[in-house]
Amino acid sequence: MSFPTRLRYRASSLIRYNLSLPITTNILEGVSDIRDESDRTGMRIVLELKKGSDPSIALENLYRLTALQSSFSCNMVSIIDGQPKLMGLKQLLQAFLDFRCSVIERRAKFKLSQAQDRKHIVEGIIVGLKNVDGVIDILSKSSSNIITSAALRNAYNLSETQADALLGLTLRRLTLNESKKYMDEARLLTEEICKLSELLSSKKLILKLIEQEATELKNKFSTPRRSMLENAV
Repeated sequence: MSFPTRLRYRASSLIRYNLSLPITTNILEGVSDIRDESDRTGMRIVLELKKGSDPSIALENLYRLTALQSSFSCNMVSIIDGQPKLMGLKQLLQAFLDFRCSVIERRAKFKLSQAQDRKHIVEGIIVGLKNVDGVIDILSKSSSNIITSAALRNAYNLSETQADALLGLTLRRLTLNESKKYMDEARLLTEEICKLSELLSSKKLILKLIEQEATELKNKFSTPRRSMLENAV
């Protein structure tokens, strides 16, 4: 007996008919009967072999004379740099790898820009907290936010963004002296900026990250592979 438990890509329930036809017409020698014993637990097709039949020869004939194994074509045309291009498997894989590199580079640049902007603001807040008495004095004497912002910039050599961030803090937060909190954040931002800059300067690190993320996806959505890539004969 032979017990197929998997079918090729896109095979349907008609596979039983495609198998039984060569058997009933005696095209497929060595096989006497076919039964579909598939149920909710999985697929199972039972092939009864004639007495004295060689199972390996019968299996070879099944692949050769029935729809149990067949080939199908793929459209290997891809859009590269806005232009359609016919590609081989190696070229497709290289194009995907190049795409993943560009995605990681764009993502790293965006995160780097965010971290640098935030660090700039945090550094201004730290300056204000270290000079909290002077900041409160400026706040109490100024009649508008525009005047206060200009006074803070002139007094502590801050940028407009840093001065506006200080103005956004409440008086209560200023008097709580949260310098350590912002200094810790500045330290973490500095580490993040160093890592992102190092990543962007190294193709090797980018490829390593691609491999790491692919492994994480594999572990998260892992299912046993049901097909194999074989060398063409």
